[in-house]
Amino acid sequence: MYGTDWSLLTNQGDVTSYLNNFIRVFEGVDKQFPSVAGLEMSQMFFGYNAVEWIGLRQGEPARQRLELFYTANGINWEQDPPYWMAKIDKFPQGRTESFQVRSVRKQ
Repeated sequence: MYGTDWSLLTNQGDVTSYLNNFIRVFEGVDKQFPSVAGLEMSQMFFGYNAVEWIGLRQGEPARQRLELFYTANGINWEQDPPYWMAKIDKFPQGRTESFQVRSVRKQ
């Protein structure tokens, strides 16, 4: 999951090179910083943080709501999980001491 302010890109004036520059930045970050909990920094930025913040791991409330939705709509997510679900289930379990998600959402 990733979001950006596209109006900022328009104001910047060089929209065409944005993606290439963006990719280059994260390639550099991955080379410069060690992985944490088996994940590269770019993987953490593009998904892992969202998984933790939203609560999409097995047994968490948001995940349970999605599983109920799939079941109610005849989707056999246990036999053939959606791509996002299968990917999340491969993430390292738990958080490491060196990486803690700081959530600002209301409990």
